[in-house]
Amino acid sequence: MKKHEISIKTARQIKSEATVNKIINVTEKMLKKYGMEALTVSNICKEADISNGTFFHYFKSKNYLLAYFLNDGFHNYLQTNGKNFNTICSMSKDFRESIINIYLEYINYCEYIGIDFISQYYIPQNSILNRYNENNDEYFTDIVSMYILEKLNEAYANGLIKAVCDIDEIEKDLCIIIKGIIFDWCLSQGKNNMKLKTKQLLSVYLDAVSVRPDH
Repeated sequence: MKKHEISIKTARQIKSEATVNKIINVTEKMLKKYGMEALTVSNICKEADISNGTFFHYFKSKNYLLAYFLNDGFHNYLQTNGKNFNTICSMSKDFRESIINIYLEYINYCEYIGIDFISQYYIPQNSILNRYNENNDEYFTDIVSMYILEKLNEAYANGLIKAVCDIDEIEKDLCIIIKGIIFDWCLSQGKNNMKLKTKQLLSVYLDAVSVRPDH
């Protein structure tokens, strides 16, 4: 958007944003007060004073809402700590470190949210976590994946990633590694060191797809 342009929102857009924010705020309050088990679509609608139809107009399912909640929460978490993706990358020595540092921030956020929520979100039954089903109606593209893909494409264009590599597949592989680390953390009841595993496993993977400086 150019500096002299003014973005004017319609009454419908303002109402839509207000409704979405209301649902998100109610979700946050219910999670803090009652936990995940009480977080049903019916209970959310009752607490937010909206119809089920209104809920499904904005969110395809409860899992879709939770994905949005995590996504929005991570964005706010970074802002609260005076960070964003650009500042994280600016403090990294190369694209590999940038990617690792972005995921480390997400790991910090998962620990901040707490294992009670994360262990009930990162489950096999949550179809939103399935990145390979092209027919998945609940497919949700989070801001982390979008930015990681942007950094990978940038690195590929600069000749830093092997030409035979598929960037989309690399991003999916990284996502699988992170999901595995988080699943393992949940299985260990929060005892495993996610940050250490993130550094170790992502370093090995990214080194394997990167072009060596002497080539």
